[in-house]
Amino acid sequence: MNVKRKMFSCCRVRRGALLLFVLGMIAMLSFVMVQIINYAQTQFQSKASDMVANSMRLDAYNALYAVIAELEEFVEVDGGLYSADQGWGRCFSEGRVELPSGSEVEIKIEDLCSKISLPNISHDDFKAVFEFLGFTDVDAQAIADCFFDWTDSDDAVRQDGAEKDDYDDYSAKPPNRPLESFSELRLIKGFDVLFFDENGAPNELYETFTRIFSLEQFRETNVNSASAEVLEVLCEMSLYDYDERIFDAIRGKTVPISDGITWLKNSEELESRGFSLPPKNIGYQTSRLKIEVRVKRGLAEYVLCAIYGTPLSSSASNTKNSTGNVTKAADTKSGFYILKISERADND
Repeated sequence: MNVKRKMFSCCRVRRGALLLFVLGMIAMLSFVMVQIINYAQTQFQSKASDMVANSMRLDAYNALYAVIAELEEFVEVDGGLYSADQGWGRCFSEGRVELPSGSEVEIKIEDLCSKISLPNISHDDFKAVFEFLGFTDVDAQAIADCFFDWTDSDDAVRQDGAEKDDYDDYSAKPPNRPLESFSELRLIKGFDVLFFDENGAPNELYETFTRIFSLEQFRETNVNSASAEVLEVLCEMSLYDYDERIFDAIRGKTVPISDGITWLKNSEELESRGFSLPPKNIGYQTSRLKIEVRVKRGLAEYVLCAIYGTPLSSSASNTKNSTGNVTKAADTKSGFYILKISERADND
């Protein structure tokens, strides 16, 4: 009997161990299956997200080239891109572009030539701007010298400037190239207290500076889209008396307009309205536009930003976008090309 009891007890132990082993295997396999399903779901979501992003990217480029086609029409009909009042500031307002169902598109076009080109300004003109902003001749000279030592192509120190040896060992050194961002101003010797407060936040002078200047390189400011502030600075740079009424005159607010054309095409048309501007750095049409395309589908958004204009050199080259892909410049009759492209996706 004792032997039988022992044998029976041993069998129960073995069956219990086998059951525990089977349950353990089931639990382990369940865990593995859950991980496989989660991985597959993640991969599927990732691929689905990529498909959405690629589809929206295609929509964005289609919208961009549709905008460019419309801009080309304005150039062909009017002879140039003078003012957003021509109608190119309201792209898609006539519903001429169709996007796939479920997508929404927003277009924003900014005339970068409405400001003064910072990379194209001379030392004397830069100094004159700061004198206009209330600085003494001596202080304006030092500000200009430090700025141009930071941005010029050599290491020669100007009279009141600062080159690499004048900066602390662990601070940024003059890169000898044009400014790439206005935030870079804080790195220039003395500019941290000039343009920023004690907490490092941009001050009023910084805001004024960014309203006046553009980081893009072009030759002439478009008076049709320039602010009154920019027009006054342009006059100051040429020691030209500024008339506050000229801003409204340029926009056709103080003169009779019979044909609906408020914008100016040349200096003669401005003179016919009773005013004049110095010829230096002055133009009557844009050579640089910033085109921002936003494509939205649900919570996903794709943003494409292009700089569209006339190249400073005689020929336009292909453009690399922010993802490293080469984008061929659009074939145009107007001489305008896609000069720069950046893009980003937000697929939350």
